[in-house]
Parts: sequence; structure tokens; C-alpha cells
Amino acid sequence: MVMQPESSRALSEEEYVVQCAKNCLEVDPHASKAWMITAKTLFPQNFGVQFEAYRIEKSAGNVKEAAKCFTTIYINFPKEARLWNEVAQITSVLSNESQESAFLSQMFKNIPYDIQLKILQNAADRSEDPMEHCRLSLLLLNKFPETAQESVPKLVETLISAEKHIYSNPVNIYRKFLVCDLMPFLSIESIEMSTKLLITLLNKSIKFYVAYLIQKTKIIQDLPESENNVQNSWDSMNKIFKVIGTKLHWEISNIFNPPVNLDRALFQLKQFMVSVADWMMCAEEMTYAVTILFLQTLHGYVSALEAGSYKKSELVLVETFINEGVDIKANVMPPAKKMRQNSEDEILPVVTVVENNTDAIEHFQRAHKCWSLLHRNPLLKQEFKKLNEGLALEPLLGSIIQDLALYEGEYDEYLKHIIGTEASLKRSLELASVYHGKKMYMLSVESLYEVVAAAASLPSSSQSSHPPINASVTTRRHLQYIPLVKLPLIQYCCKLLIATLKQGVFKTLFSNYDLALGHLLVLCQLDWPQEEALVTRVLKEIAQRKAFAYPVFTKYLVNPTILEEFIFLSTEQGGNISLDILVPSANQLLNQRRMSTRGVDKNVREDFKLMMRRQIARCNDPLDSLITDFLLSERASIVEICYRIQVQMSS
Repeated sequence: MVMQPESSRALSEEEYVVQCAKNCLEVDPHASKAWMITAKTLFPQNFGVQFEAYRIEKSAGNVKEAAKCFTTIYINFPKEARLWNEVAQITSVLSNESQESAFLSQMFKNIPYDIQLKILQNAADRSEDPMEHCRLSLLLLNKFPETAQESVPKLVETLISAEKHIYSNPVNIYRKFLVCDLMPFLSIESIEMSTKLLITLLNKSIKFYVAYLIQKTKIIQDLPESENNVQNSWDSMNKIFKVIGTKLHWEISNIFNPPVNLDRALFQLKQFMVSVADWMMCAEEMTYAVTILFLQTLHGYVSALEAGSYKKSELVLVETFINEGVDIKANVMPPAKKMRQNSEDEILPVVTVVENNTDAIEHFQRAHKCWSLLHRNPLLKQEFKKLNEGLALEPLLGSIIQDLALYEGEYDEYLKHIIGTEASLKRSLELASVYHGKKMYMLSVESLYEVVAAAASLPSSSQSSHPPINASVTTRRHLQYIPLVKLPLIQYCCKLLIATLKQGVFKTLFSNYDLALGHLLVLCQLDWPQEEALVTRVLKEIAQRKAFAYPVFTKYLVNPTILEEFIFLSTEQGGNISLDILVPSANQLLNQRRMSTRGVDKNVREDFKLMMRRQIARCNDPLDSLITDFLLSERASIVEICYRIQVQMSS
């Protein structure tokens, strides 16, 4: 006979039996079990006895026995607070598969199926917190998909309503539940929703993925950090479009069968457009389909640019110039849009980017195909405009719209996106590029000098660390991404000035003609030997004129090949050309007259040779700094020459 403990004399009969079971638990588990069976039999309507029996089985790790006890408690005592505290622990474990509590999960599986369903349904109904209600409802759906027909429409309304009253940012916990967790259940055929609601859900899905992908920190408001990572965003978006499109009977939704190949999908969309008989009936679905493809290739494009950016600097798309060796006038391509009016073939520019970033180029060209599809048909253009405004896509579109305008040679459209924006290095670079394309050389040079002034304060870098601008010879328009780094910026400014000077230097003589030729030679040094053909042409011009005066020769010309050519020009074999390029020294007696290599003055000859040796010795000077100094110091004369060329081109 078990003796009654002194401390338990005041216990009730129920408490006494339970206490006896507890006392025997560690020393004699079988006796403990017998005491609990006795307690449960004697006091079947006592919650404390039944719950203690459950706790003992739980502590002992007896899954099946604990499940039986819990089932009995749920059926007989559904309103007890301690029961629902235990339910909260169970649902927490079931919601988070990574949580280490295998016992509760296994115990729940051993509860009868219909009781499991009722437990989760009641848990969701009892929750007064909207967020917890949504969590439990999603858990119910995942465990019991057969409840979807009834619960999905209700949960959709709950999530939309709760988000509307709490959040303005689409990247929030309710939107994540709606888009990522609930939308897959729409594939169940028995679930019916109105067309208006389905379109709303499609819009909310696009907004969520766009906003999530463009934000730097992938944080979903009020969602635990462990659940913040949204995997395979665009695959999920494609599946959502497929599901909603199917419910809306959109024929085009079949193109979005996963996995979606963007190029193949675009090809199929083009074929679909050709076969359309009634655009009024399919404009909406076509707009959504192309927009979704456009957004994901645009995201891929932005990501590729960031991954392949030069020295982690922003890349800016600018128009470069047809290289030397190609007839400039004969090969200037008209805007691509105008070309399409005369030919079915789309003659579009070559696009290059630093570090041979082919992914970025492919995504950009794919984005252009999408953009063309959206703007080829007036109805699609109108639908996309409404969709763009409704979805607030501007943050993702960014500068791609102006880049696409530049790609098509639509300079005026390109300027609309730049004029009025805040002054910056990027803006000045873009203006210099597009004004040159419009042959507005003075405006181009004005913006160019804003670039030079800003680049002058940037750190220098090795010339070998960046490829030359417009390195390949091409007869097509050529666009290139320029990083906002000193060397490539100065390289581009040199290219732009060279292209401007070539428009008029060799066509008409003017008072400072030698100065223009000399400036060309200085500019050609930076990307040597890319402009070697142009240097040859300049030297030929000097040889034909039999004279050349350039007062800043010794300050800025250091290229050995160019210097050797001048040494040759000074000889009898080279034509004994009169070269007015020496800088008189303080102790020279001839400082009152111009110094020339023509004549028999031995001292002048020696000075010339010494000067040339000194110039060649400077060939390893940092060229970006040298050319930057040249551009700033000679600004007045460069602008004057460009002005004369502008007048000459206008007359």
C-alpha cells in the first residue's frame, strides 16, 4: 500500500491519485501508468486528470499514447485554455518544418484524420490576430487541400483586406502569404473567382515580385528573417500567369508552361500576334504576357550589368563612333525605326559592354524585342500604358526606356528622359553623347567639358585595366556601356572630340588649322594604336602643307611612333618640313624669332634632337592625366575649332 505523503493530506481525491502517479514515474513507470489509468477511470470528466495523463505520456516520449490522450482532451474539453496553448505549440511546429520538435509533429500524425482537420479549423477560427489567422489557414490548406474550394476565396479576401488597412509597401507579410503561399492553390479547378478578382491577384503578384527584386535588402516586412528568402521568383510568376490565364481562358497562357524559355516564348508570342483576328478580345492577355517577359528579362539585364560592372561603377549606355578606316559619311545609319519603314530587316546598332558581358547584351536585346511588341500595336501600347501606371513599374524600368530610345536612334525621345533631371556626371555624359548624335556639336562639347571637369577629380588607373572605347571597326551604329571611371570617361571624351574634329578639319582650311591638326594628334595618343590611320592622314596633310606650327607640342605629344614620324618629316627624306614646335629656353639668343627646323642653324637642330629625346622619354607618363590636363588647358581653342566646324556644317 502506498503511504500518503504528509504534504498531500489536503489534496483532493483527483489530485492525490495524480500525485501518486507522478511519485512513481521515475522509480516505477508501470506503477505510475496504473495510477493514471485509475485516475482517468475514476475521474473521466476532470480536465486536470486527463491533461496530466497526456503530459506524462508526452514526457515519456510515447507518441501513440500521447495522441490518444490529446484526442480525448480535445473532444471532451474543447474550451480549456491549456489545451489551446498546447495546440499553439503543435501548429507552430507544423508551420515551421525546420523547427526541432519531431515528437509533436509525429504525435499530430497519430491523431485521427478528422480530428486533425477540426483542430486546425478551430485554431484558425479562434485566432483574433489577422496574421496568425492567415498562418493557420495556410497551414490548414497545406495539410488538407480538399478544403481549398471553401477556404481559399475567404482567405484571399482576408489577406487583401488586412493588407489594405496595414501596409502601403507591397513587400509585406500578407502579400507574401497571398502571392507565394496561396496563389498555387488557384490551380484547383473547383475554385471559382470573378474575372475582376483574378486580374487583381495577377496585378498584386507582379507588384510583389517586382518590388521584392528591386529592393536592395530582401526583407519582407514583419516576416521572420528565416522566411524572408523568396526562391525562383520569376518561375513562380510564370506559374501564376499560367494558372490565372487558364481560369480566364487565355489561349496565350499555354506559352507559360514551366520551364519558360524567354526566347522561345517571345517567338511564340510573335506568331500569336500574326494570327490574331480580333485584337479587342486579346489585347489584355497579350499585354500581360509580354509585360511579364519584359520585366523578367529586364531584371536579368540589370543583374547582369551589376555583376559585370567595371570597378563596381555604374555603367552608362552611350553612342560611340564609326572607327577610322570606314567611310564616315557613307555608313552613318539612320534610326532603326526609320529603317523598318523601308525594309523588313531590322538594322540595329552593335552593343558592347566592358568585360565582354554577353548576358547583359542578350537581355538588353531581348528587352528591346518585348518593348517593340508592346508598342507595335496601338491597342497594346495603350494597354501597357495603363498597366505601367497601375503597377508603378517606373523604379524597375529606370533608364532602360531612354536606352531603348537610343538603341532605336530616337534622339528626341531620349532627350525627354534626360532634360530636367538633376545635374550629374551621368547626365552630362548622356547629353554629350546624344547631342553629338544630333550633330549639335557645340552643345555636345559643352556637356563633354562637364564630364572632363568631373572626371579630373577621379583617381587615375592603369590604361591596360580598361579596353579602349569603340575598339572594333564597324559600318553600323555602335553603342557601348561606359563606366563612370576616370580613364574610360576621358577615353570617351577623346573619341567624341576626334569624331567632331573629323567632321570638318580636312574639308575647309581655317585660321587655326594647324592647331586643329595638332589637337587631333594629341587626342589620338590615348587609345593608341586604334587611331593610327587618322594619325597617318594628319601627317600626310602636314607633309603636303610643308609646314606645321603647334606651340604646345612639347607639352602634350609623347607617343614614340608619332614623334619618330616628326623626326622623319624634319629630314631631307621626309621633305624638310618646317616644324615650328620648339619652346625657346631662357639662355637662347634667338628667342625673338620663331624656332624652326628648316635652315642651317646648328643650335636649333641640336635643340630639336634633344627635345625629341626628352619627349620620347616621357612615353610612360600617365596618359589619362596628361590628356585631362590637355583638355582643360586647351579648352578655349578646342571650343573655337568646334564652333567653326558647327558653322561649316550648318552652311
